Amino acid sequence: MGELHPSGVPSRHRPSRRARSAAAGLALVAGAAVVATAPAQAASSAPAAKAVCKPTTPTATVKLAKKTAPMGGTIKVTGTGWCHPTNGGSTVAIKIDEGAYSRLDSSVNPNRTVWAIIQANPKNGKLNAVIKLPSGKTSGANGSTPAFPAGKHTFRLLSGSLKAGDTIRTVQSPVFTVKPAK
Repeated sequence: MGELHPSGVPSRHRPSRRARSAAAGLALVAGAAVVATAPAQAASSAPAAKAVCKPTTPTATVKLAKKTAPMGGTIKVTGTGWCHPTNGGSTVAIKIDEGAYSRLDSSVNPNRTVWAIIQANPKNGKLNAVIKLPSGKTSGANGSTPAFPAGKHTFRLLSGSLKAGDTIRTVQSPVFTVKPAK
């Protein structure tokens, strides 16, 4: 075998000084290319700019398209002014009668009193959603605990806890009436 280099590798397996010098030069050029392109890569991989929401009203509002619905029916909810301070529209939780009725599962939110979650328009903070009411039963897909009764009810719209940095708001809807099941 050949003479050992101080590194412990036989000299015949080590690249020549000329080859090492050429490799070092290539590495230097490659490194410069990486450095030269790094700012361009950083700019292209930067997260997209967050949407700036411009509310159409100075405060958050809520309206109901109709004031009556059958048990298990739907009510259309609209609103304005639901803008996140720096990141588009607010994420809004809806509870029924101040959270008096809970879903039977946590498919919408771990807090079962949250009956629906809606996302406000990221450009103007407007809400537009159709909310399915409980069935009036304590079982089934739209059941609640306790059972949701016919009569007068309200929605409570809340923001501030579902999207980081959002404004804390609580707005009650106008009263709506649920008719008994036929």
